[in-house]
Amino acid sequence: MKKKIICLCLALVLAAGLFAGCTSSPASDPTDNQGQTDNGGTNATPNTDVDESKKYGGEYKGHYNFTAFNFFSPEQGTKGANIYMSPAIESLGRFNAEGEIEWLLLESAETDPDTGNITMKIREGITFSDGSTFNAEVLGWNIDMYVEYGRQSMVANCFDWEVEDEYTITLKWDTGYDSCRMDILAIIRVVSKEAYETHGYDYMVQTPVGTGAFVLDEAVESSYVSYVKRDDYWQEGLPYLDKITYYAITDENTLISSFLNGEISEVTTGNVTTQATVDQLEAAGFKNKSNTENAALVSMNFLQTTDGNPDSPWYDENVRRAAYYAIDIESLVPGLYGTSKNPARQMAVPGMWHYLEEDEMTYVYSYDVDKAKEYLAQSGYPNGFSTTFVTTNTHQNAAVAIKSYLDAIGIQTEIRLLDSTAYLQQVRNEMWDGITISGGAPSSLNPTDWFGRNFDKEGTRTLLKVAGGYFDSVIDALALCRSAYTPEEQEAGGKAFGIALNETLTGMAFTDEYSMVYTQDNVFDTGSRVGAPYQNTPEIMYILQD
Repeated sequence: MKKKIICLCLALVLAAGLFAGCTSSPASDPTDNQGQTDNGGTNATPNTDVDESKKYGGEYKGHYNFTAFNFFSPEQGTKGANIYMSPAIESLGRFNAEGEIEWLLLESAETDPDTGNITMKIREGITFSDGSTFNAEVLGWNIDMYVEYGRQSMVANCFDWEVEDEYTITLKWDTGYDSCRMDILAIIRVVSKEAYETHGYDYMVQTPVGTGAFVLDEAVESSYVSYVKRDDYWQEGLPYLDKITYYAITDENTLISSFLNGEISEVTTGNVTTQATVDQLEAAGFKNKSNTENAALVSMNFLQTTDGNPDSPWYDENVRRAAYYAIDIESLVPGLYGTSKNPARQMAVPGMWHYLEEDEMTYVYSYDVDKAKEYLAQSGYPNGFSTTFVTTNTHQNAAVAIKSYLDAIGIQTEIRLLDSTAYLQQVRNEMWDGITISGGAPSSLNPTDWFGRNFDKEGTRTLLKVAGGYFDSVIDALALCRSAYTPEEQEAGGKAFGIALNETLTGMAFTDEYSMVYTQDNVFDTGSRVGAPYQNTPEIMYILQD
């Protein structure tokens, strides 16, 4: 059977809204399934010191900021939805603590380096909660659905697929090899073809019919979604839990209070978490359990300017360089955020392809007012200029502090606070002049995905969509990363991209951080913030029974 799919979008985006991390390790051997491993279906090793009988039973109570549900994963594009769908709807694979794929529903996946085609071997014996079988034809149908419902980028813009046998499928492209493709495909979530054809679209939106270890119990908008264990789950002996519930908690103080009172099993801090919140949790005896060694889990804030507006002073790279030297990031960030965020001078952390050591940088940026004034003079603005700092309440304190540094070298800055809707309208839809704070979670060691979406001409440019610039050095480096197959090619492309960012300052790194995870003392193996941001392991998480 062969199915033709016309791809409408060339940009590879972060799966799950994002968000699929292009996290193949640069050290992996592409001749060995691109460094991807098969561990029998889990991405965490169970604690063998615990009596297995004490793992069974209990209810895990999590949290997620939701107001409505859409359980039809081929249409659902909100990255966080992966959490509330995960008990029932599984992905093809997951990422381990080293940022490498571990297949869950597949035995293997291999790339043809010449054509870029990927052949997937599906595990036999996997069934959906409606009793239907997961096989090659069903996987192909899921790919069709992602495209039909406008999420073609989440299947890496696959244009064709062919069933080789009942459990083997080859996905095909006419654009050759792409280094990020496997990683995007690894986290697509599959649903039952039979359930869709029997009950229709509306049913699938309201009912998660996946291969997961749990089935829907109840979903109440803006309140909670609960699941109960599935008796016929395809992994023998799992799951351990009887029930999983995610509560809609939007206020951080309420969330922390609920956790400290034992009403919530686990809490994950976000990018607006204050140092006081972290201190409160630590003082109560809880320790962070997230993986802060995995670069794929980092979140970043950075300064962005209207470098694509030829009428803006920020169009000149020397102006951007002057501003960057003028800001004492190393002192400012600890003063604003304590230890919850780290000061950053490059848009990468160790482990990412484009991370640079100091001797690899063209410019080593640090707080230097004299250099700032020199570059400002070279730009033709020796006395400075007036500009606008557009932001929201979230970054108001940072904006005030940055304004003081810019004012000091003559860049007179007016802060303009907008609500989120007005802010997005301006920075994404208007040709404006100024500076802002942006942010994101690349979830990638490979820069072609998230950075490609935002800095490549073929991307969606979700940052400064109209007033943001495109730079040949950045685009060329992304192309090198995209075509990289060997570790040596990955390193060369990554370094070129890091240098391009360092020289163009199309984004000026400000902070990096890792979300933190705290659990009750009897909660284990949740998988939260271990391999990928919006990934967990519901089938092996357990609450230790007395």
